[in-house]
Amino acid sequence: MNNDTNLTFGDMNKFYLYSRSDVRAGSISDEIAFFEPITLPDGSRETGFVLDQVYGTKTPAILLNQIEAVHKKCMKIKKRFPSAKISIFIPASTAQMGGISIELLMEKLKEKIKGMSVEEVENLEVDVVESASGDHYVEFGGNSRIHGKRSVSGVLIK
Repeated sequence: MNNDTNLTFGDMNKFYLYSRSDVRAGSISDEIAFFEPITLPDGSRETGFVLDQVYGTKTPAILLNQIEAVHKKCMKIKKRFPSAKISIFIPASTAQMGGISIELLMEKLKEKIKGMSVEEVENLEVDVVESASGDHYVEFGGNSRIHGKRSVSGVLIK
């Protein structure tokens, strides 16, 4: 689906997350999770779900719930493919827009997420794959309209 900024969700590596309220119909918040090749600061490579900015209602609870939703998917993939190197990465800018500090986010994630480590990383390289069908609008690591490698700091869940 496309939203008002003409983002393309037809690419196989982009996932649309949204939150609803029992009080109000429709989405109160949304976010894109990119599934991209990443290179860790030690040079090791894997694939990671990289969470972009939260739109709409921006609260720590919404960000944490969306991270948990991605974590559940990640664990299902790891169960089916145990040797897969897959992680979840929350850029510092995403945490900030979600209304939470890196330190508090890590504390909350360590309480909620079992079976994976949580660590702060500097200069993780995300290689945004070229879109086959649309706009590159990526709000982490600069260069929002182009694909390619970008250095990003934040929280890595492995």
